[in-house]
Amino acid sequence: MRNNYRIVLSIIVSFVLTAYLQDRLPPLFAYMIKIPFVLAAFVYFMFRHNLLMGIIAGVFCSILGDGLSESSGIAYLVSCTCALFANQYLFKKQLPENSISCGLIALPISALVLIIQYASLAIFTDFIPSVGFALIKLLITALLTCIATIVLSEIFYRFELIVGNKEVVDEEFG
Repeated sequence: MRNNYRIVLSIIVSFVLTAYLQDRLPPLFAYMIKIPFVLAAFVYFMFRHNLLMGIIAGVFCSILGDGLSESSGIAYLVSCTCALFANQYLFKKQLPENSISCGLIALPISALVLIIQYASLAIFTDFIPSVGFALIKLLITALLTCIATIVLSEIFYRFELIVGNKEVVDEEFG
């Protein structure tokens, strides 16, 4: 039980830092893409911990992600819910527990977030972006999220080793 408190504190610290990074770093390219660091933190805690910690991380991600992206308020909630369901029944059984797997999981989740954001934008404001713009932004955002997730997963894993939430596992023997 004591370990769960340390994991929750790690989640809080990680989300505060990633939210700060996501808010303060300038957008990239002409497409004004902000790297979703908050989503990367969610993917790490969802994949590398049990369902309860994934739900806690999903709540933080939904609140911070939708707040930072100034979207309608449902994009991250729906994506996190779908990701938790898929993680419980698919990802954990099929993928090894490492940073590359976290990056691969982040690809469809970030794409789903952007699709929901564009759909809600089209529904609520009657603004429909061009297909080319949406596809390019979707691809760039998914790739940047994948890369950010791989890097942040390694950092979070090292942080959790220091805090004592994880133990060193020999990668060759699992």
